[in-house]
Amino acid sequence: MLGFWYSKSPQFAKDHKDFWRARLIAHFLLFSTAYFFILTVLNVFYFEQLDLALIDCLGLVISLTIYFWFYKSGNVNVTAWAVTLMASSLAILFIISVGGNPFSILWATLIPPIAFFLIGRKRGSIISAIAFSICAYLIYTQQQQTINNNHRVRIII
Repeated sequence: MLGFWYSKSPQFAKDHKDFWRARLIAHFLLFSTAYFFILTVLNVFYFEQLDLALIDCLGLVISLTIYFWFYKSGNVNVTAWAVTLMASSLAILFIISVGGNPFSILWATLIPPIAFFLIGRKRGSIISAIAFSICAYLIYTQQQQTINNNHRVRIII
């Protein structure tokens, strides 16, 4: 069954410079397609959270679109950027949609390994810095709200 998925992606010899990048792209797209499909179904039918289901469905559609484009074009560099931007954008979108809760910030830790390996250290650092800046801002706003609420309670008491 998995042979179909991998046979359609561009094939490179093991000594080719893009062999491992193409493998990571194929693995990531397989994982993200399955992951987003399961999350979409769970969020629609079990949790009844249609806003999160919409994000997951978007991830599913984007994953499949990138996969089929990768299959047709075989362009590793453009696909590496597409996968990195998809993973980063969807992780940040999820983190923002749940208000930067502590459990959601963990998703940002997936961005650097994907970005560094697929698009390089310099560009991966920029993508990671943007993602972590957004997370830091969300954490800062949460702390400000907590501090403001604590001051209100002290004033009332």
